[in-house]
Amino acid sequence: MSWWSDLLERWTRRDRIPARPSTSNGSSSFHAWWEAPRSPVVVASVDLEVLVEPTVNDLYFWALQANFSDERGARHGGAHIGLQWNRRHPGNRAVNWGGYRDAGNVTSILAGTSSPLPSEPRDPNTRDFPWSTGERYRLRVARGRDGWRGSIIRTDSGVEHVIRELHADGDRLTSLVVWSEVFAPCRAPSAVVRWSSPRCELADGSVFEPSWVRLTFPAAGCPNTDTEVDEYGIVQRSGVTRRAREGDRLPLPTAPPRRV
Repeated sequence: MSWWSDLLERWTRRDRIPARPSTSNGSSSFHAWWEAPRSPVVVASVDLEVLVEPTVNDLYFWALQANFSDERGARHGGAHIGLQWNRRHPGNRAVNWGGYRDAGNVTSILAGTSSPLPSEPRDPNTRDFPWSTGERYRLRVARGRDGWRGSIIRTDSGVEHVIRELHADGDRLTSLVVWSEVFAPCRAPSAVVRWSSPRCELADGSVFEPSWVRLTFPAAGCPNTDTEVDEYGIVQRSGVTRRAREGDRLPLPTAPPRRV
């Protein structure tokens, strides 16, 4: 291909990028679904680091999501825990632990305990949290005294911050997935996060670490989001050329992430 043909092709791809996603809530989301273990999951955790933070004021949300279930297979809702770039909070930085009793009904918001973390806009689910770009934070979901407890751990110090507990039944976590949800224009500058060290504690007392993830890219989202695996974990990017495909199954690295 000549340099002129290559330039024309790149400009043609750029022209196909819409101004914004056409989803009902105006977001573009993309997912990495975990390999499921054979024994029930009672605790799930994963490390998250923002490698390149957003530069616009639109909402960005990066989360670990799980459904709540029981031994009969009955569903008791689901929730997501993660960091946000959210202009309603100091420095655009927040952490969220919230969910729905019925995933198909956005009005079925799960109630929960009061959070010890502050929230300038007084949002029960989203709390002020001064996360730093380039630092790793462990997101953890486990059964608590009053429901399902979501906490965030600073991996450099080991300090754990309990966000709150959500009032939901069930004794196991299912359909584990990490995702990025971006409410910015499709042509906004790229933001990048990395997920690493996914871990499940099982009901039989063993530990399971997924060896692969399966990718999904909802059709109504921005076409220039991408997910890949580097030597440390799962890297999700917005505002780039997509090389991954819907349904791709990517093997996860075994090397632990290092501080940079």
